[in-house]
Amino acid sequence: PLHGVYFKSQLKDLGKIEYGKSYIINLESEVGEDGEPNIGSHFTCFQANKLPTGKIQSLYFDSYGTKYPDEVEDFIGIPIGYTSADVQSLVADTCGYWVCAYLYFINTFPQRTGDMYVDADTFCNLFNDINALYIKNHFRS
Repeated sequence: PLHGVYFKSQLKDLGKIEYGKSYIINLESEVGEDGEPNIGSHFTCFQANKLPTGKIQSLYFDSYGTKYPDEVEDFIGIPIGYTSADVQSLVADTCGYWVCAYLYFINTFPQRTGDMYVDADTFCNLFNDINALYIKNHFRS
């Protein structure tokens, strides 16, 4: 349920959040300090779901495991959770793929629980040993 792909500076122009929709965010602003359009830097995402009880679950995902920018909290209007697992190598340019995989997992994957927090944790835990495995295989004698 993709709402759209936006620069972080564009969130303020979207109005109200649509619950149950995914927002892919580029951490650049649409226009740089030099007044020229930016090409983008790093993709992240968030989603907020309204449960039947009226409670809202909202979660931000960054493949580097960092907290969301202020523009995301300003748009949603409440503090939100975020994943802290660093699943992407700093030398990789795969952030968009990570975002797509994460959104697929929490919204479509047949074995998901339907609880965004549990499903996000399960997704991130799939990659706990990825860095150790890389190092182990890279330095074999």
